[in-house]
Amino acid sequence: MKNRIITGLSISLCVISFVCSGAMLQPGNKAPELDVAKWLVNGPVSLEKPPELAHDIIYVIEFWGTWSPQSVEFIPHLKYLQKKFEKNGLVIVAITKESEDKVIEFLQKYPNLNYSVGLDNNAKTSKAYMDIMTLLPKLFIVDSRQKILWDGEIFDLESALTRIFEGKFDLEEQKKISTYRKEMQISMQTGADESVWNISDKILDLDPRNSFGLRARLFYHEKKGQIDEPIKFLERRIKKDPDYHHLYFIKMELLTRKKAPPEEFSKLAEEMLKRFNKNPDIMNELAWNLLDTVPFGAVSPAIAFQAAEKAVEGLAGMQDKDNLKEASFYNTLARAYYSVGLLEKAYSTQEKVCGLIKTAPPEEKKKASAVLAFYKKALELNKNPGP
Repeated sequence: MKNRIITGLSISLCVISFVCSGAMLQPGNKAPELDVAKWLVNGPVSLEKPPELAHDIIYVIEFWGTWSPQSVEFIPHLKYLQKKFEKNGLVIVAITKESEDKVIEFLQKYPNLNYSVGLDNNAKTSKAYMDIMTLLPKLFIVDSRQKILWDGEIFDLESALTRIFEGKFDLEEQKKISTYRKEMQISMQTGADESVWNISDKILDLDPRNSFGLRARLFYHEKKGQIDEPIKFLERRIKKDPDYHHLYFIKMELLTRKKAPPEEFSKLAEEMLKRFNKNPDIMNELAWNLLDTVPFGAVSPAIAFQAAEKAVEGLAGMQDKDNLKEASFYNTLARAYYSVGLLEKAYSTQEKVCGLIKTAPPEEKKKASAVLAFYKKALELNKNPGP
């Protein structure tokens, strides 16, 4: 069960995530029609013949694979985005080159997809959009006139869609970012580290929250074996953009790598609790990180417990919630109860989790049941500690 929001900025980077992310098409180009052999979910979709609606259509075209961990991991996020922006005219289309049998078998784990899935016709669509070495998933945003507005990674997708639907999207700016990305890939391939530094600055000047630019800078420091420098870099970014929660989570990961003293973790966690306490998703992510990722004893369990409680309290006002999201929040809360010794509440809360995920994939139900059994055993041992 996922207990996280899309941070997408892990510093566990490898060169291939940059050098193999090229695309033949870029913002401003005309998007080729989708050449799909068969639609498996919610088709057909045509760029040349959009549905007649009262507003323009915005397409997200995702090239993905069942073998790609990120493609699989972000399926729930695509469902969330389709639901969030459907009234704005969003149509998400996922295209794969894999065999029909393999994809159908895979999709049995996701019976309620709300976006379209199609099989590429002899890879013709993929070849029209990307070069052969492109890392998946790769995404494009296309308007109803078949103009490509944006290309990039899923980490930046929601931000791009938000700007488009709010009328704040700048195509010329996006063209520059796309050009800088290509320059960055060349710099990565040739080992021109100083260029990586300079180009990442140019990208971040245009889009301060651009995950590619941030990851490139972090990659630069990681390649040189540096740990204090990227922390200082993040602290400067946080001062400029204190409401960008991703930066705090990256800093937390860096502090973990650094094996920083407990007071540094506590200061960061308390700052996040204060600043983001009205955002249930961030509170849930914070609580889970403190309980599961941060070194044991680095932060008081009480802080994680407060964050988990805030997350659950915020569920009532969330428009995009469903049973699985509620389950993930209560799963975190159950873990928080366990961490502070409230075993009965941990058990009863996990029972609620199991009740909420009846339609989840079998492996998720199995995990939730295993956690419930663990809490039950802990509760029994606490009541009957033995001789």
